[in-house]
Amino acid sequence: MLTRINEINRGIAIATGVADDKLPTHDMNSSASPLVNNKGLDARVNPSLEALLGKSKVVDQFPSVMGSEDFHEVFPLIGKVPFAFILVGVVPPPLFAKARTDGPMAPYSNHNPHFFGDLSAIPMNAKVDTVAALSVLAKQK
Repeated sequence: MLTRINEINRGIAIATGVADDKLPTHDMNSSASPLVNNKGLDARVNPSLEALLGKSKVVDQFPSVMGSEDFHEVFPLIGKVPFAFILVGVVPPPLFAKARTDGPMAPYSNHNPHFFGDLSAIPMNAKVDTVAALSVLAKQK
């Protein structure tokens, strides 16, 4: 796969007139670590999300999946910052249920060729983000 990616990148660069000394190179010298939420932040955020959405709508034990999310790779650059990464559904529930019945575990997830976003989900997503942020900022008892 990497060989083909390099060939395609080089071909595109040559086709668009990139000078020989500016052709793209590929240096595989690292890898991405898994994204793992901070359990303390999850414990603070999840009750508020459950109050907003209902307990059955908050999945806090999402199975591990291979993805291309590198959000967490930024934080070593700026210090150790805890995070709670939240995936919010944007597919109409009947469409998602049908896809799950047909096979794929996360048929419309980010970075997926089948990604589908229902624009009517935006107001609820804004509420989810707001409630999550407020639960983190709230004073602890």
